[in-house]
Amino acid sequence: MSQQLSFEKLVESKIIREQQDLVARRHRLALLCFEDDNLTSFLESNTVKLVNFLKDQGSSQKVLCVTEFDMPCFEILSPKRYQKALGQEWDIIVLDITKGISASVIASLSGALKAGGLLFIVGRSQQSWLNQNNEESYRLFGDYPAYQSRFFERLIHLSPEKRGLIDWNRSHIELPDHQSEILNQAEAPIYKEQDIAIKKIIQVFTGHPKRPLIITADRGRGKSSALGIAAAQLVNERQKRLVVVAMHQGSIEPVMNWFHKLVKPEHRHLLTFMPPDELLISLKKKCLDIDGVLVDEAAVIPSNILFQISNSINRIVFSTTIHGYEGSGRGFNIRFKSKLLELMPQTKEYQLTQAIRWNEGDPLEMWTFDTLILKYQVNLISYEESNLKWIWVKEGEAIPEEYIETSFGLLVDSHYQTTPDDLRQFLDHPARQLLVAVSVSENKVDVLGVCLILTEGGNSEKITTDIIKGKRRLRGQLVAQTLARYSGCSKWSSDLSWRVQRIAVAASCRDKGIGSQIIRRIEQQASVSNISFLSTSFAATDDLIPFWRSLDFIPVKLGYSYDKSSGAHSLIMLKLVNHFCNRDEITERFYSHTHQLLASVFKNLSTLVVIELLTGIHQKIGLYIDNNRIYRFINGEIQLFDATLELSDLIHFSLYDGNFDQEERYAVEGLIAKLWQNCSSNEWCESFNASGKKEEERMLREFARRLIKKVQSSE
Repeated sequence: MSQQLSFEKLVESKIIREQQDLVARRHRLALLCFEDDNLTSFLESNTVKLVNFLKDQGSSQKVLCVTEFDMPCFEILSPKRYQKALGQEWDIIVLDITKGISASVIASLSGALKAGGLLFIVGRSQQSWLNQNNEESYRLFGDYPAYQSRFFERLIHLSPEKRGLIDWNRSHIELPDHQSEILNQAEAPIYKEQDIAIKKIIQVFTGHPKRPLIITADRGRGKSSALGIAAAQLVNERQKRLVVVAMHQGSIEPVMNWFHKLVKPEHRHLLTFMPPDELLISLKKKCLDIDGVLVDEAAVIPSNILFQISNSINRIVFSTTIHGYEGSGRGFNIRFKSKLLELMPQTKEYQLTQAIRWNEGDPLEMWTFDTLILKYQVNLISYEESNLKWIWVKEGEAIPEEYIETSFGLLVDSHYQTTPDDLRQFLDHPARQLLVAVSVSENKVDVLGVCLILTEGGNSEKITTDIIKGKRRLRGQLVAQTLARYSGCSKWSSDLSWRVQRIAVAASCRDKGIGSQIIRRIEQQASVSNISFLSTSFAATDDLIPFWRSLDFIPVKLGYSYDKSSGAHSLIMLKLVNHFCNRDEITERFYSHTHQLLASVFKNLSTLVVIELLTGIHQKIGLYIDNNRIYRFINGEIQLFDATLELSDLIHFSLYDGNFDQEERYAVEGLIAKLWQNCSSNEWCESFNASGKKEEERMLREFARRLIKKVQSSE
């Protein structure tokens, strides 16, 4: 007992000195804390007692405890509501992981810690940390049997020099050695980069139009405060009406805090928040009277939505975090920024690198970068076909250490929405498999492409029946249970299948067939592994669908509503491996079902997406075109709706053939929008750049002429 008390005193004295040192250096630190496995009350843990002691030493210290337990002495936040911490700061944060750990929670809370602060991550013994049988593991993986967590091993063993550790069971404490110089408190820091950013933001709304600005930064660089300060100046001095756009209102709290701190009370209403989908609706209705838009954390907003906003707004600032819980700024660079620069070459860029909320060399920032792979840089790669090798990581196998950062970095780089929890699934999901394409040369090994696969199906008759009746939903069985419920066929749930969750190829190696090779190798493996079908689910965009169609995947289910995170309808595509159903029946049903809903549920679906989905999957049997009536419409003898049936048959025939040139594709788009999606004249004219109703009629007749000519030439 006396030994335990002496260790507690040792810890108290060391942590007090550590916090004083952190304050002097304007740094922060994470501490991994291991408690007794028999701990019954988190309130009674040694770490909470330590935090109480620290709070008593400095009464002004602000403490947050992230836990499901009632903690009367502290401000409490449920781990499920961790995003509410965005925009706020604490001196000490205590994270309770006795019920499991979320990588996204750690990443988020690290941004809510003040300079000089301590982040206590508190669980039971090291062995219990590694055990995945807890609530968080169920949330991520469902009912799969758990095994030792490689993600937890990473937290414990990677970069020990950048974090602290307190093992109460072994009376052991580790603290890092500090290398940086202590800040001279008499010298106020000068934030030149932020001042430049503020001036550049103001210039967007006061200079020439159609010159967007893209601001990028790591967390803690003053990006959000720059937006708020600039907005306040624009409103105070010029009464500009501005909108801040973000996926969640909570994420712009830092922007609004700075704005409200500096703006005149009578002008507060001139800066408002709108999520991107609401902004687009308002722009479409032309009911929004504003001077410009500030897009915060643009990396998590789908690129197609960003393009729609930039095409509709003359003055716009895009700001995004390069690395962090908000999303991948590098994916943003590839998918959006490069194309925006092509379309609008006068776009300006600015990157904030100077840390503001804490000093350079901050141990917490470096530790989260390392453990959560938040700052991996994808390098340019060249390779010879003869050097291409394949690494297959099966279910339950550990991913070789040399491929973890490069493989996950590629996935982050290629997908607009990646969170730290995705790393946890990448490392720990029991049903996860991985196929990695590598180039092996004398000097190095480069990862060229990677595919993350999840096994689905294999469900019992009872579970499958419950799924079909809508009585049960399983985690990690997206396609299997969706198709079983949709079709009423039990085989989709009972048979084993592989879902391609993510696939990525290094930017410098794209358009060389590596992605196609990856999928074909997976198909070969599936054919000898008792797998009935391969599937994939993604946001239905016209640039992604052709890749899967080229590999003989067929569309089977299109989501009925837009997904807010992607801005598109979700699409399931599959390829039968060991055939248990009729492919033609599946495609014919999808074609008819989608066609039937185009005037209602899918009214706003892009016509390019419609063409990519429906081309080449309809059966020619029974198709007949009344040329005479179509020519009467073309010659102006009858109106459009007098020839609706015949023109619809013309669309069907054109989609069946599918071999369009650019003009013919545009003609199919125009007729689909008018006849199948029932666009009003105003909507149609806006989409197809027609000056009015007469121009619309002329263009539709010309579209019909192009297509009937093509049909006749192919007969």
